Amino acid sequence: MIKTQYTKIVDRNMCTPFCECPLDQEKTWTAIPEKTLREYGRIATWEQATPEEVQEIVLNGPFDASVIALKFGLPHVSNFMECYNENLKPMFENDKNLPEG
Repeated sequence: MIKTQYTKIVDRNMCTPFCECPLDQEKTWTAIPEKTLREYGRIATWEQATPEEVQEIVLNGPFDASVIALKFGLPHVSNFMECYNENLKPMFENDKNLPEG
């Protein structure tokens, strides 16, 4: 249960449109085998998503989708604390895009 909660809170939000990772880390992360990334609910790019997975993110949003693609760019965050304080906390405080349940 702890791994599931950690994955949903930390792994699933880092390197996403909510908290992009530095561009210089893209090759490192996208070199990880797809099977391994999927164990953490991630894929390197949306090209690896099945049509059902794409539909799922459209219907359920990124918090409740079974996979989410890695995202790198600027501005970026370096750790989960930055991700949370700069991006997630303000979003949650405004009750926007909150997962249901």
